[in-house]
Amino acid sequence: MIIPLYITGISTILTHGLFMAVIWTLIVIVAVIVLTRFSESKKANFKTAIFIGALVFSHWVLDFVGWPMTVGGINPEATGVPVFLDLNLTIGLGVYSTLVGALAMDLGVFIVGLVIYIRTPRNNE
Repeated sequence: MIIPLYITGISTILTHGLFMAVIWTLIVIVAVIVLTRFSESKKANFKTAIFIGALVFSHWVLDFVGWPMTVGGINPEATGVPVFLDLNLTIGLGVYSTLVGALAMDLGVFIVGLVIYIRTPRNNE
């Protein structure tokens, strides 16, 4: 019998925990450095790697702010995002505990992304 990872909590630990967020961030930074090692600007590659690593870690920050996600009965037993490699210690601010909070966070992220997109200069060749 195949048990989905989200039921066992393994998926949550590997994808949403603070400890693993740091590990995933470091893996991405190293991967970007390795994949861009042959380009001309080593300094720019390191900055790019740090930037992309920060984007990966921002996933955990947004989860920390949003979890536990109990609005609409998504997961009434949710307690937050795990800190280490178990579900015994979880933290979260719980914005997704209310519909207003969930809408405010989702619309806020969308609007920030839209503003960044609109303000980004384009190279029209």
